[in-house]
Amino acid sequence: MSAPWSERFERDLSVRLSADLVEWFDRCLFESQDPIQLGEFAIPTIPDCVFDLSSSTIWAGLMLPDTIPVLENGCGDVVAMRIGKDGTVTEFIAWSHETCCWLPYGRSLPEAILSDLAKTRLEISPDEYTDEASIDRPVEVWALEYVRRATSQSFHWPEFNVINRSSALRALVAAGISEAFAQRELCLLDLKVELVEKLRYLKEHELLCELLSRCTIGPNLWFGSPPLSREELDRLIGVLGQPIEPLIAQNWLEAASRAHQILQIRTDLGWPFIVAGRAAERQQDLSGAAKHYLAALRTLGTNTPFAGLDDRHFILGRLRDLQGHYSTDDVPPPFAGGLAADEGSRGTCERVRRYWLQMAERAESSGQYELAYDCYYRLGWDQHCFDDMDQILDGLIRSAESAGLIALAKVAELHRRFMSTPIKMAEGAEKFLRRPSFLRRLFSKWFAG
Repeated sequence: MSAPWSERFERDLSVRLSADLVEWFDRCLFESQDPIQLGEFAIPTIPDCVFDLSSSTIWAGLMLPDTIPVLENGCGDVVAMRIGKDGTVTEFIAWSHETCCWLPYGRSLPEAILSDLAKTRLEISPDEYTDEASIDRPVEVWALEYVRRATSQSFHWPEFNVINRSSALRALVAAGISEAFAQRELCLLDLKVELVEKLRYLKEHELLCELLSRCTIGPNLWFGSPPLSREELDRLIGVLGQPIEPLIAQNWLEAASRAHQILQIRTDLGWPFIVAGRAAERQQDLSGAAKHYLAALRTLGTNTPFAGLDDRHFILGRLRDLQGHYSTDDVPPPFAGGLAADEGSRGTCERVRRYWLQMAERAESSGQYELAYDCYYRLGWDQHCFDDMDQILDGLIRSAESAGLIALAKVAELHRRFMSTPIKMAEGAEKFLRRPSFLRRLFSKWFAG
C-alpha cells in the first residue's frame, strides 16, 4: 500500500499539511464520484498531478511561487494552498491565469470552498440553482461539516435566496470565516453603482460607454454626480424614466467600516487601504487619505484589483492629486521619484522591478538570505512580468535554501522544474519548448497544426 499523500507532501516538499488537507488527501475525498458543487472551482486537483511535470498543473512563473493548486475551474484558474516560511499551510487563495492576480479565499480548504459557493450565489440564476439543487454534493457537505467541527459552534449556512444573495457572505463574516474575502465582496456591493447595471440592462450602450469613458477612477470609487453634460444628464433621465440619485447611491459608511475591520487583521491587501483612502477623501481628510494610499503601495501589486481597476495606476494618480498632504519621505522606495509625472504602467513596472532586483542582489550578497527571498518574491509578483521568471525562481530557491526555508525552497524548485520540463509539440513537430505554462503548450499545438 502506498504512503498517504500527506506523507509524500512532507517527504518531497517538506510541507506539513493542515488537518483539513490531511483529511482531504489521505481519505481521498478528491476522488469523490460526484464532486459537483455550485461553485466555480468544482474540479479537485489530483495530487499525482502536482508531482507529474507533464501534467500542466503548475503554471510556473505565473502562479505565486509558494502555492500548490488544490481545486480548479477547468479553464486555468485555481484555488491553491499557500505555504509559509515554517512549512505549514497559511491560507488558500484564488488565482486567475489571465491576470496572474490572487485573492484570499480562507484559512482552510473548507473555508475556501464556502467562499467559492458564496461568490457564486451572487451570480447564479434561480433556475440554475433549482436545476442543480437536487444533486448530491459531497465536497460542499464535507466543507460545511468540517467548518462546524473546527469552529465548535452551530455555524448557520443559509439556503440560497435570490432576494438576499449576500446572505452567505454575511454568514461567513458573522462566524469569522474567510473575512478578508467576504468583506471585500460585501464592500463591492456597498459601492455598486446601479446606474451602470441599469444602462447595461436597457442596452443603452452608447450612453454607458460615454459614462464609463469619463469615469477615469472607475464607477465604484467615484462619488458625486455622473461626469456628464447637462444635455447628457437630461437624456439619461429620459432613458431611465426615473431620477438618477437612487441609482448612484453608495453606502460609503459601511464600506469604510468593512475596510477598517480587515486592516485590523491584515495589512498585505491593497483594497482595504484604497476604500479607506477614498472614504477619507469624501470626509476631506486628505492627509489621512494619502496615508492609506501610501500604505497600499506597500502591498503586493498582484492582489486582485478592486472593482476591476488597475490599483497601482489609481493609487499613484490619487497621490499626485494629493501632493502637499504627505511627505515625500513617506513614499515607499520603489516609487520614490515616480510621482512627479505619470510614467505609465510600463514605466512604473520597470522602476519597481529594478528596485527589487537591486535589493535582492544586495541582500543575498550580504548574507541576509530571508530578506533576499522576500525581495525576489516582490521582484516577481509585485509588478508581474514573465520575461525573467526562470532567473527569479532560481533566486528564490538559492535564498530560501540559504535561509533554511526548506519548504519554500522545495516548492519554488518544483515550480522551476515545471518551467524547465520540455514538452513535445504537436505530432510532426521536431522542436521542443521550455514549458512555462499550459497556455504556451496550447499555442505550440495551434501553431504547429
